[in-house]
Amino acid sequence: MKLCFLFFHYLLKKRLKKILETYLKDNVKARYQDNTGAYHYVKSDHKPVNSQLIFHDWASRFVDSDGE
Repeated sequence: MKLCFLFFHYLLKKRLKKILETYLKDNVKARYQDNTGAYHYVKSDHKPVNSQLIFHDWASRFVDSDGE
């Protein structure tokens, strides 16, 4: 993922950082590509983090708080 623009507003910068950190922590169905081009699931001893469920929860709370 590449970002080609600057964020000057503090709250937007903070929100974007939290989103990117969540994506990077996601280890549910995480895979890596080997040198032959094949994909393999990543084995992790860490607590499962599913960014899709986290973002769904954030969106649900936003809508529930009348944040159209």
